[in-house]
Amino acid sequence: MTPPLDRSALTRALLELRAAGVLDEATREAVADKLLPLVADDPSGITSPLDSASRRPNILVAFLTTMGAILIGAGLISFAAVNWDGMHRFTQLAWIGGGLALLQVGGRAVAGRAPLAGDALCAAGVLATGAAIALIGEIYQIQVETPLGMLFIWWAVNLPFLFLVRSSLVALIMCGLFAAWGLAWSADYLAGLTSSIGFVAGGDGGDESVGFLTCGFLGVFLLALGYRARREQLSQATSGGSPGPGAHAFAHISTPLRLVGVMLALVPAFLFGFEDWSKYHGGDLTPALWLPAALAAGLALVLLALPGARVRPLPAMLLALNLVLAGTQQFAPNGVHILANVLLLVALPALVALGVRHRDTLPINLSVGWFLLVVIARFFEHLSGNLGGSLAFTGSGLVFLFLGLVLERNRRRWVASAQGRGA
Repeated sequence: MTPPLDRSALTRALLELRAAGVLDEATREAVADKLLPLVADDPSGITSPLDSASRRPNILVAFLTTMGAILIGAGLISFAAVNWDGMHRFTQLAWIGGGLALLQVGGRAVAGRAPLAGDALCAAGVLATGAAIALIGEIYQIQVETPLGMLFIWWAVNLPFLFLVRSSLVALIMCGLFAAWGLAWSADYLAGLTSSIGFVAGGDGGDESVGFLTCGFLGVFLLALGYRARREQLSQATSGGSPGPGAHAFAHISTPLRLVGVMLALVPAFLFGFEDWSKYHGGDLTPALWLPAALAAGLALVLLALPGARVRPLPAMLLALNLVLAGTQQFAPNGVHILANVLLLVALPALVALGVRHRDTLPINLSVGWFLLVVIARFFEHLSGNLGGSLAFTGSGLVFLFLGLVLERNRRRWVASAQGRGA
């Protein structure tokens, strides 16, 4: 007689399929998120410590594999550095290409047996591409005046590996590179524009405020893109038919896109919330200064308006938050720091509520982290200066301990609610 399927057995089966290479990590997580709430607990009522441990990521293994990949890369770099001057130009190029290929091929080769080690090697290959591009520029005397070209080439060269490797760690690095390139382009554009027009309108701080808002709108765009990828990921995990080729290719990008998106989308509210920002005006800005923010906001609006399944309300809420901040910064800049703190106090609980409602733990965890960051920043901004050195340290320690205990207990409860409810 076949024993009844319980959560422990299902978890073990999914982990075995992941180790065998049948499922990638993103698909395994999607299947687990969908099926575990529908499966009964262990009939014995006793959870084995081995089963509990199997659900937790092995931090030691992750650390060792990551350090191993870094040391392998350091060894290759040091060997090349010692013999670099004696190498022919084509030998140098072959060494660079061979080292990158070794990291990527080796990562894919060991990913089936040791997913953490494979992801670490592939991620090391992506990171090493930046150094390789710099070396090639030195070999051929290619000068890059701004980091824009470097960042874009770095991102574009690794774009095929984003879909070949299907690693969430590689996807996170690629999302970070894309965001860094977009923000670097915005900063370069604003710096050139403000120097050419003398930046008379708006006073000090206007170009910085547009940069903050560009960061927020870019985050909303990435967040909306991540939720569309997550919808494809969930549909391929639950539908009876075979998913399209694009669904599986984009599944592993969902979590990194949403992670980077939420982090960037709340940056304007956090930075505008400092009281010192009220000293800057930044209103009455020339329309040309708003081009980067308008482009990012337009991309987010287009993505949210595309036809398809229902759009998650979370990116729409954060888009509205940044639009309100942009309007306030333009027409009532003196009160933007008060409004930013109010919007944060509304948005962070809303992230938790939406995460529980839509069975998505990522916004819950990120909202707790953002709340801690905001409290720490406001504590040192308003209270630490009025206290002595010892009292400031003691007070901050008490605040951190209290928040750590209270928030962690509630975070676990919220995450459990999100994992136990239907979408």
